Amino acid sequence: MPIERKKIVSTEDLRHAEYYDMQGVFDDLYARSKAGEQFTDLLSITLSKNNVLLAYRNIKSNTGSNTAGTDKLTIKDIGKMPVDEVVEKVKFIVTGSKYEYRPKPVRRKDIPKPHDPTALRPLGIPCIWDRLIQQYVKQVMEPICEAKFSENSFGFRSNRSVENRASTANKTPLQTKILVCVHSRGTSRIAR
Repeated sequence: MPIERKKIVSTEDLRHAEYYDMQGVFDDLYARSKAGEQFTDLLSITLSKNNVLLAYRNIKSNTGSNTAGTDKLTIKDIGKMPVDEVVEKVKFIVTGSKYEYRPKPVRRKDIPKPHDPTALRPLGIPCIWDRLIQQYVKQVMEPICEAKFSENSFGFRSNRSVENRASTANKTPLQTKILVCVHSRGTSRIAR
């Protein structure tokens, strides 16, 4: 999907959001959510052409996008389609079906665990169209949800991790007495 390029210097996600003029929309959603607004109709933002293209761009930059799901398609197959056709197909998948949107089954693959190559963990690989839909919904929901989270919440959030929280534990002693980190490989660490 060729699009004329603008030169923007920033982190990759921010750069992509700015490229498709979505960063202002996301900032506005964050501010409105922070102010306590409740949202009733986000479909127009979610299905906007720029948000769908941003989702495509973010998925394309992920190495997993070259792995086919049960539909045997990858991001390269979507990339061969004209831009407007991709946007219209996404809109049809979400709003055009009389049965509403239903994700396809995922392809199951066992992959080695990072710290124990002899052990395997299951990985679900969704169809590329489902990945695209999940991504564009995430892009709109994330700023709304981020505004509601506590600044002391570090679990399963963008640009935050247990390691970040452990490094701030001594800065907020009244809120955190002891922080115990348990990893899947069986090791643990205590921060006071």
